[in-house]
Amino acid sequence: MAAFIRYPFAFPPRGLALGLLAALYLLPGLTGHDPWKTDDAVHIALVQAMLQGGNWLAPHLPGDVYTSFPPLPVWLGALFAKALGGLLPLHDAIRVATGAAGALLLYLLGQASAELHGRDEAPATVLIAMGCLGLVTPIHEAPAAILLLAGFCASLWGVTLLPRRPFSGGLAASLGIAGSFLSAGLTGLALTAPLALLPLLLKPWRRPLVLRGALFGLTLGLAFSLAWPLALAWQLPELFAGWWQQQETPLHMPATPWANLLDYLKLLAWFAWPALPLSLWVLWRQRRRLSQPATALPLFAFLLALLLACTGSEVRNVTALSLLPPLVLLAAPGAGSMRRGAANALDWFAMMTFSLLILLIWVGWLAMVAGFPAQIAANAARLLPGFTLVSRPVPVAAAAVLALGWIWLIFASPRRSPWRGTSHWAAGVIALWGTVVALWLPAIDYGKSYRPMVEDLARHLPADAGCIAGRRLGPAQIASLRYFSGIVTLDDGTKKASSCNLLLVQTTDRDNEVSPGDGWKKLWEGRRASDRHEHFRLYRATARRNGRTPSSPDDSLAPPSGQHAWPAQHHARNTPVFPPPDLPGVNKP
Repeated sequence: MAAFIRYPFAFPPRGLALGLLAALYLLPGLTGHDPWKTDDAVHIALVQAMLQGGNWLAPHLPGDVYTSFPPLPVWLGALFAKALGGLLPLHDAIRVATGAAGALLLYLLGQASAELHGRDEAPATVLIAMGCLGLVTPIHEAPAAILLLAGFCASLWGVTLLPRRPFSGGLAASLGIAGSFLSAGLTGLALTAPLALLPLLLKPWRRPLVLRGALFGLTLGLAFSLAWPLALAWQLPELFAGWWQQQETPLHMPATPWANLLDYLKLLAWFAWPALPLSLWVLWRQRRRLSQPATALPLFAFLLALLLACTGSEVRNVTALSLLPPLVLLAAPGAGSMRRGAANALDWFAMMTFSLLILLIWVGWLAMVAGFPAQIAANAARLLPGFTLVSRPVPVAAAAVLALGWIWLIFASPRRSPWRGTSHWAAGVIALWGTVVALWLPAIDYGKSYRPMVEDLARHLPADAGCIAGRRLGPAQIASLRYFSGIVTLDDGTKKASSCNLLLVQTTDRDNEVSPGDGWKKLWEGRRASDRHEHFRLYRATARRNGRTPSSPDDSLAPPSGQHAWPAQHHARNTPVFPPPDLPGVNKP
């Protein structure tokens, strides 16, 4: 029996075993569900718009007001959509790009750790990254945030490589700088470009070859970064002006940066677990050697990322993601050097926490499928009204295999290894995430997708709908309307929207239903079944308003005088609302 359960590979996992764990971490959840509210839906709609004739220099959601979106995630999503369009629905094919970006992120983190701390620490770095709770959901959604992290890690790796291979390190850093800029604009540039200057501050790296490599990387990275905005300014100067105005907004210091700092520190308590306690332990051990590159580089990168996050207008989980790579790099040496009591505490905490959570996921699934336990089934019905979960044999079998694998790992891993806690935590995250996806994905999709609501709205649109004005609609709602039913809204209050006969309004549960004014008749009202806060109402103009009579849809096609005349494909956003034509080689959503 002991031979049967013996751990079959080195501990901590490395090589093929580590790659298998990474695949189990990255793949579940990428496919098999609709675009979800917020960034996932927005990015997928951006890729769809580009594939249907949008300008590759200026990714945007169809509408009257131009909003800048970074191009690299859209380009990558379009590439994967073209490559996998015959095999997967469009949204799933786009999300596979996230898996590729996530794999690149983990690889670059491991390489940077190997340069800083030695090859033995690289597996621990990957395990700590996969264990970070804040990374689990974003790394399975649209690739914009993950591409920024991959660029950040490329810059970190390039800087760590400078002392040994200055040219290669400079090239890697330059690609990281350019990739971050094309993924997040000036924020990405500010996050990565200063790293190339770090050799000036670290005495062990203050050598001519290292400094030349750093200067080469910074110069090349800035040159790569400038190529896109220069092309945008040359081809579409009005859109470049709008993009630049949007980039200037984060440069203004918020009124309460210290309040943001406190909020981010509170967020990191769970968001960066277990990297945060391990990094604090390393800082304590290295408190007299903070100027050494192995500590100074990740510490400098973390403080830089924290400064940029705190100067933002609001505290967001997606912004906090940039704090994770330097924390993971800083924490890597702590995974195998914890004192026995702390290592055992982390180990037991991981085993008990994830065993209990996996059990609760199974109990919740049983309640939704069989109605037992009754109280949990009633709670699920209240949160997901109208939803019925159907048992699917293959996902259930996969969840069972994950549960058995988790139990096997607990009993088979070496008893006295200092890596048990870190390895068990990462494996627990993988097992829990896989179980959630296998058992609960249809329920989560039902709660986070706008598809049923949008399709119901489309059924209530008049045959002569014409253009639709939108009021208080966010990017996620605009994107979902476009993606699921081809509905395009114009921002209410603009010149083009003033000629629309239909008005779609979003309100919250705190708002009273107030008519948009005389001459409007409500045609439809709806919301997502699982969301009690958002409400959507569609109105149609019936009389004179604002001194004008309702006009035909064609009145809104001409661009305002003196403004950029959009190419023909952009006029589709003002034409009658029908689903977009099928794309060759790409499945319909």
